[in-house]
Amino acid sequence: MIQVFANKRNRQVIFKNACNRRVYPRRNNQGYETFSLDYVRHIFCHRLVADKYVHNPLPGVFTIVDHIDGVRHNNWPSNLRWVNHALNNCNNCALNVQVDKRRVRA
Repeated sequence: MIQVFANKRNRQVIFKNACNRRVYPRRNNQGYETFSLDYVRHIFCHRLVADKYVHNPLPGVFTIVDHIDGVRHNNWPSNLRWVNHALNNCNNCALNVQVDKRRVRA
């Protein structure tokens, strides 16, 4: 199991394994930091941090962890919040994540 520690001095999130050794996440092709539990299963770092440090007011409704500033590798607890699918889509539209690639004819 992976343990999560938030170091307030240098604003760093530290992850340790069961042997109390520090482990480092890898960034996947979408920009999220992940850990490989085995060769098949991967777990997102922001989910581990949110489970430990971020209060979920409605666990049955809010099932998605959202990065407030839109930076996917910023896993500091104050940057994470629990949202549902509709709120997460609204946040993505506000940050201009979805780009319209249609050509405009003159």
